[in-house]
Amino acid sequence: MQIRWINFLKGAAMLAVVFDHLYGLVYLNTFIHSLTIYSVTLFIILAGFTSSISIGRTKLPIKSYIYKRVAPIVVPYLVATLVYHLYWNKFHFDFNTFKNQVIMFNGAAPFYFVLFFLQLIVVSPLLYKLFQGHKFYQQILGLLFIYLMSFYLTHFTNVANYYGGASRILGGSYLFCFCLGIFLQLLSTNPPSFLKRIFQSDIKGLVFGLVASLFALFVYLNTHLLDKSWANPPNKSTLVYTLIIAAILFFIFQIAEKRFKRLSLIFTPIELIGSNSLYVFLYHSLFIYYGQKIGLLTINSGKILFPIFCLVCSVLIGIITTRSKKIIKSRSVK
Repeated sequence: MQIRWINFLKGAAMLAVVFDHLYGLVYLNTFIHSLTIYSVTLFIILAGFTSSISIGRTKLPIKSYIYKRVAPIVVPYLVATLVYHLYWNKFHFDFNTFKNQVIMFNGAAPFYFVLFFLQLIVVSPLLYKLFQGHKFYQQILGLLFIYLMSFYLTHFTNVANYYGGASRILGGSYLFCFCLGIFLQLLSTNPPSFLKRIFQSDIKGLVFGLVASLFALFVYLNTHLLDKSWANPPNKSTLVYTLIIAAILFFIFQIAEKRFKRLSLIFTPIELIGSNSLYVFLYHSLFIYYGQKIGLLTINSGKILFPIFCLVCSVLIGIITTRSKKIIKSRSVK
């Protein structure tokens, strides 16, 4: 089941990823660039949230569940690595080079993400058990344990020759972000009384949450904490900023959905990006390279058309791939 606000937030995370990588091409403002810091951190929190839903519903054995989660990531990753390999080598295939690109997750710059994300997916059933079925204070203690573990992994582990979260076991502090998503999902199913209005979409609670989040953002920006937030794996400032942005987006979406149903339709393109987030992540760099090659930035309104080109083409790959798999599956059943 697709949850609209989750796809909306995923889409917002992917927009931040793309605009981060467009810095220096379509804009030069460093402040705007710094606003995209939340991108990967938000995506990992949402991945924890959706993993918690998935694990809670599955009746599969752990091994089968992990395979079911990992295969839809690994196969598109391998295909995308092959596409980049052929693109950069003018359609000449070299097995050894391709093998190294697959192992080193460097077929394209963003692919480092896949390495630590797969690690989190593999351990997700164990992480879920750490929180599921426990009282609120026990879950908080579990989060504290994961925080200390993430701190250790961030500062005292190193995976040579990898970038960012991939250079730390389990992504370092991304482990905490993932577990935070699990915690929030379980909390949303049985929230404490003081949070029920927010989780139950009470309009007064949503408006209060939005105002409080906007105030938090104002304070955050005016205390210059944003300057300390550029970190991969994320630091405390990154996480706080990400949670503020996530809260603002969540409350805006929920208020629009509850009181301005037609207005909420303007979020549909962002939801579409979110529902195809894997393919946007894998292919947006390819279209950034290709868009420059064909001179898209040199035409009138090129700086507006360029990000649209990268996003639309990436989403189309996702839509075509998803529909093709459905057709193949339906025919194989027959």
